[in-house]
Amino acid sequence: MKARIEIALPALLITIAGLAAAALYWPGLSGPFLLDDANNVVRHLLIEWNFDAFVESIFQNDSGPLGRPIPVASFIFSGLLHGNAEWGFKYHNLLLHLMIGLACYVFIVKLAVIAEFSEAKSHWVAALSASLWLLHPLHISTTLYVYPVSTSWTV
Repeated sequence: MKARIEIALPALLITIAGLAAAALYWPGLSGPFLLDDANNVVRHLLIEWNFDAFVESIFQNDSGPLGRPIPVASFIFSGLLHGNAEWGFKYHNLLLHLMIGLACYVFIVKLAVIAEFSEAKSHWVAALSASLWLLHPLHISTTLYVYPVSTSWTV
């Protein structure tokens, strides 16, 4: 019974941190695109799903030496679901932020077990680390700013 509580409390902490992060970020979802977001997002919008256009947009863009295919794919999926509404792009960024926080928790638990921490200590270290990551103010810009795909930034 004690072992379950020792694991349940860190799980509760990460749940509260995730809910707090969502609540804190939620008001920012209604904000506008910034800098050159609008130009870059519109460039990669697909009106309807088309696999060939999807592949071409991902691999035939000029956004840096490697083309940044993962952000472009994210833009395309956000655009297919929400059109060019700023809210949809920021909402997907928030979902990614929360999922990465959960993935950090799971990864750190596994890493702490490999480092031979006790099970309870592994969960506490993971919960504290992932909670810090979820709630750190540095991530406000990466969650609420739809990063440009282009290499031509105008600040």
